[in-house]
Amino acid sequence: MNKDMKDQIVTLIKEAWIEDIKNNREIRLIEKQNNHYIKILKHLERLVPSEAVCTDCLVEESTDNIEQESQEDTFIFVRHLLGGEGIRPETGEKIFVPESVVRNEMLEHGDRLTFEENGNGYQRHKYHKLSGEKDQTIAALDIISYDYAIVEYDESSHRYICKKHFKQGELTNIPICLLNEKDIIKFNIHKEDIISIAHTSHHTASRIRWKYDADEILPTPIKKKASYYKGYQEQTEMKDKKDTILKGIAVGIFGASQFINNYIEEVEQRGGKVHHTESDSQSSVEAVVNKSDIIVIPITHVSHVKAEQAKAYAKRAEKPFVILKNSGRSHFVSELKDHLHLIQTKEE
Repeated sequence: MNKDMKDQIVTLIKEAWIEDIKNNREIRLIEKQNNHYIKILKHLERLVPSEAVCTDCLVEESTDNIEQESQEDTFIFVRHLLGGEGIRPETGEKIFVPESVVRNEMLEHGDRLTFEENGNGYQRHKYHKLSGEKDQTIAALDIISYDYAIVEYDESSHRYICKKHFKQGELTNIPICLLNEKDIIKFNIHKEDIISIAHTSHHTASRIRWKYDADEILPTPIKKKASYYKGYQEQTEMKDKKDTILKGIAVGIFGASQFINNYIEEVEQRGGKVHHTESDSQSSVEAVVNKSDIIVIPITHVSHVKAEQAKAYAKRAEKPFVILKNSGRSHFVSELKDHLHLIQTKEE
């Protein structure tokens, strides 16, 4: 580009920038506009004057530009009680990340993500988690959280509370957590609902991050309450264990390390095949889903991250999935048989 033309464009941009600052009163909007103007000027600065073009220089500079643009468009995720925010360390720019995005993208503190304003339509921003190592430069907030917590009602205080949650296959006691009254109304909370909660170490009052829907807890249309989980009593073993009802069917199972051999035996003796992983790696989870006809998620014997990944990939691949609440063999087989029609319906 001709140097005089470049200087003229820079002057026009600066004049427009000044006008925008004068006409806007909203600080957040000015901040965003400033970042856009700075980015444009940086791009212009990289344009080499036509009389000084050097092929080798352009190739080297092009590579540097790609890396710099990638860094400029990247935010570091910081987890909050509800949702979180993306922070760009270089400029201090911040973006809000809703709880739904945290779950859909399976974001954890320190993850890198990209943000595109209105990327999915007006006021529907686009977020994308980037693979790679987590950023450790931003300290995590002091937050205590519990997934799959059971809602109870305390008659003495007339408050909804949580004092148990499912962890690694067991109904585990937790310090009593009072639930935020506004959240109770927002999520329409009732006794024995299953929720995700979080609070700071200095407060016992907890915010509700998520209320698990029926299809997240059970695949059946009728939502069963937490009482269904109590006891972990195994059903009577099925009499006919030599049927071939699973012949030719691939079953994907996640976690359940203590019971996986039992599950493999039950599937194989009925003519089926098991694909299994203990890894939280997205590629490993996705591979198991892709190779399977039906997915089994033992919700009390699998990490929260792996469970969310498995559900997300199963939905994306339109594969039926079963949320297993009981570790017993007969329950495992019964749940599989109850949902085989979903595979047959899809094939038809």
